Amino acid sequence: MNTAAVTLADSSSAALDVALNPTGGSSLIFTEIAPASPPSKSGNQYYYGGYFRITNASDTVVALANKIWFDAYGGYIRSPIVPNGCSYFEALERGPGGIWTRYVYRFPPDATPLQPGASALLATDAIDHRSFGGAGFCDLSRADFEFVFGDDIDNPLSLNMISIGPREYEFAHGWQVRGGRQGWGLAIAVGMDTLPKIVRLPFDASQSTWVRIPKAALLEVVRYDWAIPHFDPLVVDCPSPILSDIDAEDAKLLTIEDTLTIHRRISRTLPNGRIVYQRARNSQADWIAGKATPGLIP
Repeated sequence: MNTAAVTLADSSSAALDVALNPTGGSSLIFTEIAPASPPSKSGNQYYYGGYFRITNASDTVVALANKIWFDAYGGYIRSPIVPNGCSYFEALERGPGGIWTRYVYRFPPDATPLQPGASALLATDAIDHRSFGGAGFCDLSRADFEFVFGDDIDNPLSLNMISIGPREYEFAHGWQVRGGRQGWGLAIAVGMDTLPKIVRLPFDASQSTWVRIPKAALLEVVRYDWAIPHFDPLVVDCPSPILSDIDAEDAKLLTIEDTLTIHRRISRTLPNGRIVYQRARNSQADWIAGKATPGLIP
């Protein structure tokens, strides 16, 4: 959090205008994210129970229609096998113009606006996942939005996110939890055809196109990494690909098979019961681990 000190002269005629910039800056924020993949009853990791809680942190109604959710480039590694791993993706890292991504989704045009303090739930699959496992498996059947892909199950009670990115996810279900460093963002509507593009990178075997969400369009960015070291001590993370004034530090809170989720810290509660969330643009400072609370379990 940025602070400053100023000394005022002892004079009755002196005046000083001070701009107070509160923590935050966006009315639309993530307040809970389920980024892990706990083991199912079969013992395999379960990738389809992920979700995001999106909250209107302002005092006015906020429209969701046509706003953007995107999966940010999370960074790469350097190891004896890929000693040049950081330079391979250098074009995607720490650019002042914004954040690079391959996966971009738009909220549908009929999305219901969020009232002040209200939240919406965005799930990988809007189904009851509890039959697949124990702790960490939630009933998301009443999620407001879900990702779909191919012959994926489509819950008619949940609105479908619209894929507008240059690439679809490799597997069914649309977006799903994936290992390693992750990053997610929210942005205002942007014209995809107008965005800067990189068609291919040296180490990108998929040869897919990347686009850059402009910094001016960003509403929210969260970065996340597993709270465990690499199994091989010779493997190290490359520097963060995101400038520190966008987000200063990864939140390292869970393991890959954790049954907990990450929650944005509460800064304070107003006398009327309204929650004010912390947003210091530092994911490590802003997020804590806690029990999954999607708000949909009876």
